[in-house]
Amino acid sequence: MLGGFVFLGKVDSSLCSSFMFHARSQLANNSSYSGVLMTRLQAFWRPSAAIWIGSFWSLVLLTLWLSLVPADQVPSAFHFWDKAQHSLGFAGLGFLGLMAYQGRIVVMMLYLAMFGAGIEFAQWWTGWRQGDWQDWVADCVGLMMGAVAWRLMRRASPR
Repeated sequence: MLGGFVFLGKVDSSLCSSFMFHARSQLANNSSYSGVLMTRLQAFWRPSAAIWIGSFWSLVLLTLWLSLVPADQVPSAFHFWDKAQHSLGFAGLGFLGLMAYQGRIVVMMLYLAMFGAGIEFAQWWTGWRQGDWQDWVADCVGLMMGAVAWRLMRRASPR
């Protein structure tokens, strides 16, 4: 890092100096250091819509693949409680989907809930996986967790 922030392969030492000056002045005024750090980092790193959209669709494809391959072919890193897998995966999908398509909150949640139901139906259809309505409920719980995380991030980020 060489005393600066690294962003897209470039070192910006002036940003680092500016951040440190601002942080010291805020600490001198009895302000919270963590608040200063979060505000500066949020202003510093704002991915473009293309990054959010690419991340979202990559996770959609990964979720689809992990859901439909035979269970013995799923990587061992993904072997933990089934309902937690569904909730965490769909929390990520919900969060990334809302970051990618921010103006379409209800539509995104409905599409992702239908995606989860479609996965359960496809698992039942394959013969080597089994679809379960409780998995779909876990998907929907995960979507709500992702929406809450998205809302919290929007509330914390400067406008």
